[in-house]
Amino acid sequence: MVREDEQGRKIFQQNGNGVWTTYAYDPQRQWLNHLYTELPSGDALQNLQYNYDPVGNIMDIDQSASAPVGTKLGGPYDNHYIYDQQYRLEQSNGGGDFPYTLRAGYSPAGRLGNKSTSAQSLKSDLLFGYDQQHMTHQPRTMYDPNVGTLEFFWDANGNLAQMIGRKQNSGRLHEWDEENRLRFVLGEKYAGYYGYDANGERVYKLTGISNLGQVNSGSTKAKRFLMMRCSILIRIWSLAKQVIPSTIMQVQNDWLQSLAPAVLTI
Repeated sequence: MVREDEQGRKIFQQNGNGVWTTYAYDPQRQWLNHLYTELPSGDALQNLQYNYDPVGNIMDIDQSASAPVGTKLGGPYDNHYIYDQQYRLEQSNGGGDFPYTLRAGYSPAGRLGNKSTSAQSLKSDLLFGYDQQHMTHQPRTMYDPNVGTLEFFWDANGNLAQMIGRKQNSGRLHEWDEENRLRFVLGEKYAGYYGYDANGERVYKLTGISNLGQVNSGSTKAKRFLMMRCSILIRIWSLAKQVIPSTIMQVQNDWLQSLAPAVLTI
């Protein structure tokens, strides 16, 4: 259940599991300044207060609700954000149950050059490289001491088409439709397929295990093993054939034991 105010802003939402959230806005600038979420048990999960600078950048997020007893959800924290003169995030730090520090540096052309993060169980120092002639503001490389160098390749519309990790010999492919909506993702371990209606709203998402096999004297063909419920399989069977040509999906499903193994050539 969702309720909105006279300006169309969401002020209340109750989910099917009984969790409900209220939203409050600044009366002059109309920005969200308070969000409160409560569990069916009556325990507060979120009690968020937002503060902004004069141009609308978030300066502080204060979460004052304690973690509900017996769960690992939530907990108090207080995040602060600092921007440079061009309103780019320069530094962020947080306290409470989730302490961290983040710093970012930019080139004279405005491109992100480095980003460092330090938290309880995470420390990373990322360096970004760019093509000086094509798509100059989209990173082509990123160096992470933990995983080595990652390379990024973009299509003509600026969508991320491929990512390759040289050190771990890993990668991920992205396929987009003519409306620049993500249609297919293929990684070493997982794959995903997304479909949309005529209004551009996503109507289904299939995700599952990706397995790479060697065929035809060493050439590699990818098989996407998608775990899906029977109702979803029936729903997308006819649609998928029209959307992804030249892709083979082998469906393995614990709920389809009574059916013969199905191979979708779509």
